[in-house]
Amino acid sequence: MAGEWVKRKIGSLGRVVTGKTPPTADSSNFGGPYPFITIPDLDGRVLIDRTERTLSEKGAEILRSCLLPAGSVMMSCIATVGRCGITTRPSFTNQQINSVIPNDEVDSRFLYYVFTRLGHELEFAGAGGSVYTNVSKNRFSGIEVVLPADLNEQRAIAHILCTLDDKIELNRRMSETLEAMVRALFKSWFVDFEQVLAKCRGESATRPNKPLHSGQFASWLD
Repeated sequence: MAGEWVKRKIGSLGRVVTGKTPPTADSSNFGGPYPFITIPDLDGRVLIDRTERTLSEKGAEILRSCLLPAGSVMMSCIATVGRCGITTRPSFTNQQINSVIPNDEVDSRFLYYVFTRLGHELEFAGAGGSVYTNVSKNRFSGIEVVLPADLNEQRAIAHILCTLDDKIELNRRMSETLEAMVRALFKSWFVDFEQVLAKCRGESATRPNKPLHSGQFASWLD
């Protein structure tokens, strides 16, 4: 029924998988086609399409029971708790991450946004300590969340939130591009050009060609 919200345990929304790490002493387990997702890879991106490490076919075979298909929703549950992401292709995670392979009752994007709001629930599931703790697979599976019963409503909400995220990310990239342009212009005007003038005068350039830090930029722009 449209508009109806229901309370469900995470474990009822799909298959919960806790990742593992293949033997690190054997380098042939790594460096292949499968993303091996660890907490640093959960860096604020919704879709985890690149990772620092990968697994080989051999490493993937060792962890075949932990294989995550595209669209699986991940959350870090040991050490730095609460970082989230969605797989974009068959992937694996280490043991610090619990994941849900969603069933047909929940939209993966919507579940991702639900996961990002689970701060207090994670603290409780981690035995009431700080968020830098251990949320076991059983406790993670038992966390209750609230979501629309209608899958289309979930998708509509997720679409709006995703659109906002995309705009935020676009603005962030634009800010980085503008800052790089300002740095280049400043260097061209006040570093490189001064050195050219000095050479024309037969002098040695005294201004060091060093990048400016953000504080210097702020004072210059003011």
